[in-house]
Amino acid sequence: MVNDYFAQPLSWTRLKKWLDGKTTEPRETAEQTLGRAVHARILQPVEYLQRRAIYSAPINPRSGAEFGANTKAAQSARAEFESTLPDDAIVLSEADAIRVELIAKAVAASGFYVGENDRVETHVERVLNVNGVDVALHGYVDKYTEGAVDGYTFANVDELKTTAKPIAAFSGRDKFYWEALELGYLHQLAFYSLLLERDVTNCRIIVAETVEPFRVATVNVRYQTLKRCQSDILEVFLPAWLDQKRPDLILEY
Repeated sequence: MVNDYFAQPLSWTRLKKWLDGKTTEPRETAEQTLGRAVHARILQPVEYLQRRAIYSAPINPRSGAEFGANTKAAQSARAEFESTLPDDAIVLSEADAIRVELIAKAVAASGFYVGENDRVETHVERVLNVNGVDVALHGYVDKYTEGAVDGYTFANVDELKTTAKPIAAFSGRDKFYWEALELGYLHQLAFYSLLLERDVTNCRIIVAETVEPFRVATVNVRYQTLKRCQSDILEVFLPAWLDQKRPDLILEY
């Protein structure tokens, strides 16, 4: 029912999927699984170890080598392996499990420190009034820290992303901003900042390569850009979602 649809708390993932006109949930790619594993390894290491499942491809008796990933034998063996696991398991090959550790090490070396006072992958929710309608929003912030000066409370938000593209592809602030805008990173940060119910003074996107040499780039999001993206969400995206009429936008930044 429509009422049930709007009664469910709205996440950025669900809103972005609707804005993009996607009506089905695509099968998770190997690269997306790797990215999910990196997030869990860095942000929730104990949970990652509990959910991780290492898959070894079957051996071709004729060649003595592993069956190719796209062969019927490999796909059948993997499907049987995954059928024994819980739905939230993170299934990785032995090589990808090693890659996750190397990426996590590179991210830690970049200064993305998770301290005891940091809130990591925290669930946040808030009800916002949009054109007279209360809309429940929720999401998971990768990392945020809080501070206070003279009674003024503020938050800093970091969003961790992985990419198979070389970091060089993001060289240049303007090029990165357009890439981040197209992928929805900037609006995702703005969505989360709206949920925190406090001024977000600093936002960063941490981009980690999933291929060698596993470089890491840190980009600070301009405060005015964050505010502009918040306005897009409050004044365009959410009203359009309530009316179920996707906006035809050309965003200029």
